[in-house]
Amino acid sequence: MSVLEDMALLFRVAKNYYLDHYSQGEIAQLENISRPQVSRLLQRARELGIVKISVAFPDTADRSWLKERLQDGLGLKDVCISPSTEKDKENEAGVYTIAGTYLSQVLGKFRNVGVGWGKSMYYTSFQLIPRAGNPELTFIPIIGNSGTNIPYLQINSIVDRFAEKFGAKGYYTQSLFLSPVTQFLEDQKRLVELRRSWEKLDAAVIGLGGKINSKKIYIDELPAATNKKRLIEHALGDILGQYFMDDQTVFEYPKEYQVTALGLEALKRVENVICIARGIHKVEAIAYAASQGYIKTLVTDEITARDILEVLK
Repeated sequence: MSVLEDMALLFRVAKNYYLDHYSQGEIAQLENISRPQVSRLLQRARELGIVKISVAFPDTADRSWLKERLQDGLGLKDVCISPSTEKDKENEAGVYTIAGTYLSQVLGKFRNVGVGWGKSMYYTSFQLIPRAGNPELTFIPIIGNSGTNIPYLQINSIVDRFAEKFGAKGYYTQSLFLSPVTQFLEDQKRLVELRRSWEKLDAAVIGLGGKINSKKIYIDELPAATNKKRLIEHALGDILGQYFMDDQTVFEYPKEYQVTALGLEALKRVENVICIARGIHKVEAIAYAASQGYIKTLVTDEITARDILEVLK
């Protein structure tokens, strides 16, 4: 068989299988060859570029207008939107998938990336696409751990997963998000080193909490003296465990406790802050965080994006 005849066979087999949806058994009968031969020919067609397969999120709607309006309205560098409809508005998986893909594409260009905690961060870390080793990249926790039974709040596990996926280095901490000042003084040397590492950040990836819709606040170490009533009634949301209030102030924890987290004012100075957040209860918090310069890039879903535009009107 000549090269031309061989290529023609490859084309016919590929066309019948991928475009005309014949089974491999039917193609074997058409070409008078065995089924294993059909399988090998299909593989050969892929290797030679006769067949080119791409995988895309299962939606082709043009959302560029939504991205542009949200980007302009919030004053952001970039917006990444996962498709969603009213039918699946409670489904968060799409955002985690989109976020994982987006982060896998952009984080490799940085050197010191701060990592926050939360449900979105935790599940997005599972969706990161493995990259070639990047030993010049370091992932750094920008908040301490909280509790022992909520995986979303164990910052070291999130940092470790980011580092593993990128073949990068991880910086780990044993500090709690909230601790008595006396304990903080004992750990001061390690905390000073951690905070110095924050000064080198050229990017950060964070989640964002919305309004508190129940009397349960997720931070285990919250002191008894905390004004929980004010938090529940007036907090718009939180970033890195720090609540911003409806009077445009940041909530203050009792003075006898020390917070281990990158402050919101310091977060403003990080050039690239990517926030992963979705949901109606977070709309107001997202808009406020963007207006204050806490976030520079937003990864969200279509319904949340549309709800934010309504708030901006």
